[in-house]
Amino acid sequence: EISLAWLNAQMMVKSAPSISAHTLTSRVGSDLLRKVAIFLLATAGSASDDSTRGWITISGIALACILALANLGSRAWHFMGWKPMPYAGPLHS
Repeated sequence: EISLAWLNAQMMVKSAPSISAHTLTSRVGSDLLRKVAIFLLATAGSASDDSTRGWITISGIALACILALANLGSRAWHFMGWKPMPYAGPLHS
């Protein structure tokens, strides 16, 4: 699953206290990385050149794999019971 990978990393590894805290501190929009991966895979079908289509497809698949691994890593971090990294909230200087 590649959805909400950035949110999972924020909440499980960086110990963000809530989804609202993630929204306030994050510059990344609502699941933007998943949308980019889906956009790459969708545009690969409309590419005119076979070489271009191949590179766009590989880029989309690579991004989807990175997102899946980030999601699995953040969940593993949480379930292994490791201490979270320090959280820098919206008022942190």
